[in-house]
Amino acid sequence: MINPIHAQWDQISIAHLRDVGGSKWSRFPDHIGCFIAEMDFGIAPEIRDCIIDYASSERHGYLTSPWPQQMAQAFSHFCANRYNWNVNPDLVAPIPDVLSGMEIVVEMLTNPGEPIVVPTPAYMGFFSTLRAIGRPIIEVPSRPEARWAMDFDGIDRALSQGATSVALCNPQNPTGRVYTRQELETLADIVDSHNAIVFNDEIHAPLTYFGHQHIPYPTVSPLAASHSVTATSPSKAWNIPGHRCAQLVFTNQAHYDLFASGPFYRFTDRVPTLGLFTNTVAYASTPTWLPTLIPYLERNIRYLSDAIAAGVWPGVEAGRDYQEAEGTYLAWINLAHTPAAGQPATYLAERANVMGTNGVACGSDWQHFLRLNLGTPHPILTDIIDRIGHVLADS
Repeated sequence: MINPIHAQWDQISIAHLRDVGGSKWSRFPDHIGCFIAEMDFGIAPEIRDCIIDYASSERHGYLTSPWPQQMAQAFSHFCANRYNWNVNPDLVAPIPDVLSGMEIVVEMLTNPGEPIVVPTPAYMGFFSTLRAIGRPIIEVPSRPEARWAMDFDGIDRALSQGATSVALCNPQNPTGRVYTRQELETLADIVDSHNAIVFNDEIHAPLTYFGHQHIPYPTVSPLAASHSVTATSPSKAWNIPGHRCAQLVFTNQAHYDLFASGPFYRFTDRVPTLGLFTNTVAYASTPTWLPTLIPYLERNIRYLSDAIAAGVWPGVEAGRDYQEAEGTYLAWINLAHTPAAGQPATYLAERANVMGTNGVACGSDWQHFLRLNLGTPHPILTDIIDRIGHVLADS
């Protein structure tokens, strides 16, 4: 029997999504939006109730200390229950978004001019943020033949060449990899051997599938905890990026003290109070929201996998060109053997009216790849897959 909420999501139309007017559907109004990481399913009922309660309350003034503390406590409980990670809520700071966390960590814990190691493909925002603050980037391509495992030898070489930090994303955007404990331990040993640090982006952590389990990087060893700072947010899993609230999680007291006593603490004043409240409710609503959302996303991911295995996209082979995501709601697909090679998102936007992301935005080695958002109603996803299939077959 189909879940009633899933049946409701199946009924969400493109016309409705255009009327909502979000960036995903308004920036390219004649296209199906698959280029930005937000979902099309609305928000959890608990968050909707929170917003209604907030509107009728008198809590519209400047941020006051109990509200961030409540958010940090809810986040700590969430981590303990979901990941067996004992987070000290006193070391959790609200920030506007994960990329603000990257800016804070890099500028606070490294020196100007020191390169940052970015395993690629990587989230596009990593590049724009690091360039904006004037930091050199050393790209280290991951290994598609090994299910997008990090190139540890390459990371080791980059740190030997003067880089002092690594930007980690787990679950990985855009490949959907969920790194194993052994992989994270190996990275921690390499980073520690160079006295470097890790900026750790875990924004997609609640979204793992098919038995894969997220392991927070600071939990793999005391070394990892001591040399890393984690940024995360419910903005992806609960679909509230517009609420502009994330968490910067410190697992080294000295790092937190430096943050709290320095100029970077100003970022906490930029967090809207509504975001604090909805983040608090999101972490508390896990038992109802995530068990509803995750099976729906698994259905979408598996549908794309089955379509590719069946040859619906000529020139795209399972294994060689596509590997099923273990986390996130993104697909990362090689179109090198199709007419869309080179600028696949541009090619498909022009011919299929499907707007994805060109792989080169995720790293210089990935020009033939397409990043595609699968967080959409299932009938819309089938339309996307059919459109792309027809274009690749007719070209």
